[in-house]
Amino acid sequence: MSEISFDNLCDILKLLPAKSLLRFRCLSKAYCSLIDSRDFINLHLSQSNNTNLNGSLILFESNFLYIHIAYMVDLDSPKHHVAKCDHPLFNSCLIFGSCNGLIALYHSQEGMFLWNPSTRKHRKICCQMRSHSNYLLDGFGYDPVSDDYKVVRIRGLVGHGRKRSSGMVYSVKHNSSRRIKEFPYKCNKHRDCGTLVGSCLHWIGSEPDDSDKLIVAFNLEDERCRALPIPGGFQNHRYWELKLAEVGGCLTLTVNISDYVEIWAMKEYGKKESWIRISSIHNRSLRPIGYSKTGDKLLLYGHNGCLWEYDLQEEDQTSQVSQNHFSNFNQPPPNVSDKRFRRIKYLGFDVFCCYSSVNCVKSLVSVHV
Repeated sequence: MSEISFDNLCDILKLLPAKSLLRFRCLSKAYCSLIDSRDFINLHLSQSNNTNLNGSLILFESNFLYIHIAYMVDLDSPKHHVAKCDHPLFNSCLIFGSCNGLIALYHSQEGMFLWNPSTRKHRKICCQMRSHSNYLLDGFGYDPVSDDYKVVRIRGLVGHGRKRSSGMVYSVKHNSSRRIKEFPYKCNKHRDCGTLVGSCLHWIGSEPDDSDKLIVAFNLEDERCRALPIPGGFQNHRYWELKLAEVGGCLTLTVNISDYVEIWAMKEYGKKESWIRISSIHNRSLRPIGYSKTGDKLLLYGHNGCLWEYDLQEEDQTSQVSQNHFSNFNQPPPNVSDKRFRRIKYLGFDVFCCYSSVNCVKSLVSVHV
């Protein structure tokens, strides 16, 4: 280590995946100290986020005994490696957020945990999880202003002709909770996990006395909420399923419409006119459950329990469009050809019962933040 300058060594190590860095901790005390330092962990995380490297998709499977198993899918690798994540927390647990490599979990008996699947470390956090309500909004993210990870819980109650909501924000850094002053929206689902874009969490909701759908954004920095517009024509269709996601730093919306699925992206955050349709998949038996970190591959779950990969970049010979990528918003959505789809097998099995999914960057961020 003495033959390489400290700065050069950091520039080399920051390019490596988390799995390799964890092995290199055993080389010497100096390497261990460097890799475990907060400055290097932040440097490695920044490199991964800026280059869209070290990304993975974690899928949660539930069987008939309600035991949830986690699988890590690397959509950015040539072989799309799928690995099973063994951990006792997955017995009857729920996932409600992912940020900087940390995943927030709730266990029905043990309470709430932060888990880093790369380091295989977890930590219990003292956040109250009373969830008796008509609907429940969850969220987890990072506030760069206060350098703090926060858990958001919003409960909605309907009774005696009145609709009201109450919420709380838990600070991981200070191990304390405080109430949200006001949440003037209602949710259309019994339970919804917030989609994190930047430092804002997002849910599908509506005004208290209106059935038209909108996007509710909660800013973790000032802990205030605002409404964002939905592409025209989707807000007043009650039975169309709307699902939010984050791809390449953009808020995206997936709309399940009878016999096809549309994918939209908000090119400029907060502006309704910036919504651009990215793709249209004419297959009602498939539902999107996640994206690759680069945004060029979509993972879909079939009603028969099969996983499919849909390549958004693959050239479609039936149209004259050569690309359909999230970085190229102005391309029209081409027709879908069969060669865009590829069946994914995992651990030798063909079927999969998908419960939930979350994108996660492989990082060294400590659960003891």
